[in-house]
Amino acid sequence: MMVRAHVRGFVLVVALGLLLALTVGALVAAQTTTLELRMAHNATDAVVAFHAAEAARADAERWLAELDQEPADTFTESGTGGLATGRAYGEQPAWRRAEIWAESRVPSRPVSGVERQPRYIIEWLTTVTDTDLRDPVTMDVYRITVRSTGATANVTVTLQSTFGRVSDGSSERRLSWTELP
Repeated sequence: MMVRAHVRGFVLVVALGLLLALTVGALVAAQTTTLELRMAHNATDAVVAFHAAEAARADAERWLAELDQEPADTFTESGTGGLATGRAYGEQPAWRRAEIWAESRVPSRPVSGVERQPRYIIEWLTTVTDTDLRDPVTMDVYRITVRSTGATANVTVTLQSTFGRVSDGSSERRLSWTELP
């Protein structure tokens, strides 16, 4: 009879050990699921921010394509209205200066699903002339920098593109683009 009472105590210890293992397993699974949900939400938020930044970049390129003034008449060193002139070599570019973002532009069409509307600045970098052609072509080169948030302010995307526009407005195109860290 003594052995039987001792066995019952052992069964209780084993049952409690199994219950503890199942509880720990359930807690780990719940934490993993929560982490995966957060990661999925952040990934979705990053996609929303990227699409909003792309919409603002397209708006800036459209604005440049329709520009009917000389860059020197529109772009200033101070960046008034989010339109800045390029800086001399070694100087901080306009998109890195905090004060210019207060003057930055928003897309003409609001972007839905974002915490804040994306903002962009345009820098007129230079004017180049290709004299190798039969009819020399003069092109104005611009840098567009866009900042956008996703559905929350936790995710920020910064895109930058270089845009070229023939001075007479007959042709324009994106020359390059990158996503900045």
